[in-house]
Amino acid sequence: MNIGEMIKFYRLKKGLTQAQLSQLTDISLSSIKQYEIGKIKPKHEQLSKIAKALSISEVVFYEFNLDTVGEVVSLLFLMDDAVDIEIIGEKDKLEEKYLPDTVSLKFKNPYLRKFMADWALMKEYLNNVDDDIKKIKNPESEWVIFENTHEPIWTEAIAEAVKQARQSRRRPTKMGEMGMFSGMMYCADCGSILYQCRATGFRNDQEYYICSGYRKGKQVCGTPHSIRTVILEELILQNLREIVSFARSHENRFVQMVMDMDVKERNKGLAKKRKLLSEGEKRITELDMIFKRLYEDNISGKLTDERFHKLSTDYEAEQTGLQTQAAILREEIEEVEGKSANVDRFLSVARQYTDIPELTPRILHEFVEKIVIHAATDPHSKINRRQEVDIYYKGIGILEMSKVFDSR
Repeated sequence: MNIGEMIKFYRLKKGLTQAQLSQLTDISLSSIKQYEIGKIKPKHEQLSKIAKALSISEVVFYEFNLDTVGEVVSLLFLMDDAVDIEIIGEKDKLEEKYLPDTVSLKFKNPYLRKFMADWALMKEYLNNVDDDIKKIKNPESEWVIFENTHEPIWTEAIAEAVKQARQSRRRPTKMGEMGMFSGMMYCADCGSILYQCRATGFRNDQEYYICSGYRKGKQVCGTPHSIRTVILEELILQNLREIVSFARSHENRFVQMVMDMDVKERNKGLAKKRKLLSEGEKRITELDMIFKRLYEDNISGKLTDERFHKLSTDYEAEQTGLQTQAAILREEIEEVEGKSANVDRFLSVARQYTDIPELTPRILHEFVEKIVIHAATDPHSKINRRQEVDIYYKGIGILEMSKVFDSR
């Protein structure tokens, strides 16, 4: 069941029409219709509104397409970081290795164990029911719901971290390992993802990430954006400690700093989009005048019908493309104008950490949204080399103090 089908399923289950859902979410009726037929995919903000209107968690819309064993393993790593999994099994008496056929997983969280026990019972029950009557409808009048009876198994921060990790393609290396920063690093010039390079003969301090665009050819990216993994870990950890410490010690100043930077970044992006929109609208008006002149020339005999048809077809295609682009730009501008930094979300996560002794995948995905790597200046010099790394934090984006530099 895809996202569109799930939206329709829960909408009908709640007894709402598409028009009613549109009113509750403040999303256009045409968009709701396109979501449900799968023509377009709703963004995170729209999914949040729809989930709230349908009284469900937006987690139900998360897609987990596990196509390979490597992807299943990466999800297990995330689960282990989030809820702590215990591995149980028998060992070979001679080699002291676990016997594969005896290995099982156990969750240390008591609430998760209770949930898994209930789930196992339900699966056992459904497996014993004939296929043609597996769908059992229980009248809503007979539902019994117990809310807030125990602490959440997954916090909002953990759920968001898993979602972000699943949205990015995170492939294991040929050695079967998953880079901690996989799917989070981008080239500052061409926007391509950086991927990890390592080999069996590499020491830990020799492993590095490099721009995938540069590896495709200099016509895609002309500069090798690369950085060693150990240096990146040091930069991220040091900056994260500084920002979390500052946010905890000077909360009001931190909030003001985030808001000021948020306005600055939004205005920068809006100025570019508004300029493109203005140029597009101007050209659309010019094309209307051209159409009028072409028609007049054709009527007066100055332009043949064949020539008129060719020119008008070309101009109509250009105008249609510009109108489509203008509609997209207007939607993007409206979205940016209505969006603001979620500093409360960042502070709620920061308050959980009095100290960050090391950078773990869980901490990284709770705080960091993405990392942008710039090309090093004078990359072969041991004296003048300087490289900028921009760290975008979840909920607050980039700050002046999250632009870090390495000169090694």
